[in-house]
Amino acid sequence: MLRLLNSTRRLVSAALLLGMMSGSAPSQREIKPLNHTLTAGGKIVFASERDGNYELYVINPDGSGATRLTNTPLASDREPAWSPDGNRIAFVSGRSGNDEIFVMNADGTSQANVSNNPHDDNEPAWSPDGAKIAFTSARDLNEEVYSMDATGSAQTNLSNNSNGDDRQPSWAGNRIAFTSTRDGNEEIYAMNADNGSGQTRLTNNPAADTDPAFSGDGARVAFASNRDNPAGFEVYAMNANGTGQTRLTANDEDNDFEVAVQRQAAGTPAPSVSTVQFSSATFTVAEGAGSATITVTRTGDTSGAAIVNVAATSSTASERADFTTVLDVISFAAGETSKTFTVLIIDDAFAEFDETANLTLSGFTNTALGAQGTATLVITDNDAAPSASNPIDSIEFFVRQQYLDFLNREPEPGGFNDWVNLLRNCSDVNNNPA
Repeated sequence: MLRLLNSTRRLVSAALLLGMMSGSAPSQREIKPLNHTLTAGGKIVFASERDGNYELYVINPDGSGATRLTNTPLASDREPAWSPDGNRIAFVSGRSGNDEIFVMNADGTSQANVSNNPHDDNEPAWSPDGAKIAFTSARDLNEEVYSMDATGSAQTNLSNNSNGDDRQPSWAGNRIAFTSTRDGNEEIYAMNADNGSGQTRLTNNPAADTDPAFSGDGARVAFASNRDNPAGFEVYAMNANGTGQTRLTANDEDNDFEVAVQRQAAGTPAPSVSTVQFSSATFTVAEGAGSATITVTRTGDTSGAAIVNVAATSSTASERADFTTVLDVISFAAGETSKTFTVLIIDDAFAEFDETANLTLSGFTNTALGAQGTATLVITDNDAAPSASNPIDSIEFFVRQQYLDFLNREPEPGGFNDWVNLLRNCSDVNNNPA
């Protein structure tokens, strides 16, 4: 019943979508599809109570050819989602006594209960390859995001969090965005789709952030929030790592929510997109090594060029004191699958614990975020005790530091030697009097 009430919130979006396609407003009792993936020919599946209870129907883009797909008079069928190839539909049905995830062919045949659990399962979302389905389940007494094979096998708790509810999964590439209340209010998180690792909070606002929807390439996430207007929700968008949060609608006290991003129509091959990721979750460098080499890999369709922004910023290690900030762009040529960038390390004289810097990827062009979008650089200390001298008093250290601070690179040998010799030969009343 709770899910049915949630579904009725989607009426506004249904009116907009179906009204634009048919030229007329639909019945107020018809509910929009959760996933705007179109089948070959652009068919639209939706839930309607036109026959007394919620059943699933399919129509042509112009609103003609309405065909009833389900017929369960004593239960409700709702929350339909097209498979990426347009051949199957996942949906929620109460025909088994509680809400379960069912899958059927696009013509309504071969309807099967695939979640098959005594607790409610809702909100199905297909993986991009159509092999798996993410969904929300209440089987652990709170709501969690699960995944399973499209046949119902290998059901796995991905979010695995007992400190609130995790729900509303949206799948792109190897990442699933979802809504969580683990921090006391609704926020948008993302995690790796294979095992739920890499759970990252994308929004951080005392208001409610909900209804995440990945773009097809996985580079952006649309969501709804009442952060700027407690009286109503608006639609926002952000990068896949949570940066660049931007308000898209301004509708005063009327709600804009239940966000869905349009996908490629089935029958039209979707462009293959590569993914980029760090080669490891952790990189380690000795403080005296001078630099750390960070590797970014590209998988999938690498036939075209791709661009990604890379950054190294402070965590427990300090920019300009322990390492040099990196804000750079990596360009992959067609066919390239691996690139590196360098983080310059400063060998200070402090005896301290090992320190860390944050590594991040953002700003994707012709590629999408893969499984490892963030990483940690660990700088291991090499000072057993504080030094009595200041490294900056060393001419070699001083010259190198100027290159790092002003040019953000290591000195070339010729220039470095010239500067060192120049400073050594300067007049100094103590060491080299004129």
